[in-house]
Amino acid sequence: MNGANVNLKRHRVINAPAGEVWEWMCDPSSLDLFRVNVFHVDAEFDGEELQVGSQVRVEHNLGIRREMRIARISTLRPFEIAWGEIKAEGKDWFPHYQKLVLTARGEGSCEIHNTLRGTFNLPGAKWWLLSWYRYFLPLVLDSENRKIASATERPRRDHDTSH
Repeated sequence: MNGANVNLKRHRVINAPAGEVWEWMCDPSSLDLFRVNVFHVDAEFDGEELQVGSQVRVEHNLGIRREMRIARISTLRPFEIAWGEIKAEGKDWFPHYQKLVLTARGEGSCEIHNTLRGTFNLPGAKWWLLSWYRYFLPLVLDSENRKIASATERPRRDHDTSH
């Protein structure tokens, strides 16, 4: 077998209520969730509401080339969204699945759990590519989690200046 499997989980506490973060994540008018990845250039969706089976077109910039990929929503229930992502045309070198789950941690914070599973379908990938990606992919998922937090957290105030 020439492929190399990846299974990675990362998490982060977000100082915002789970409901607010969830609304941001599922907003079909902005699709910001599909733009937090460093490789994602743009995202398009023709529907009015994300649902299981919805397809989001995600343009990728992979440094040396651009490609269109299709993210098909496979799970969508309160505080959990998942999709499979495949190349729109041609041989897919990295079909993968991503799942994001929010867990409430009280009224004002939540934790995001970000899971990525996939297979690199390149000759010899398990020898030359996988070790590099074991270092790089955690940075990508941590960056996604950080961008989601940054977009949804309220600024902290050390003291009340309203009186």
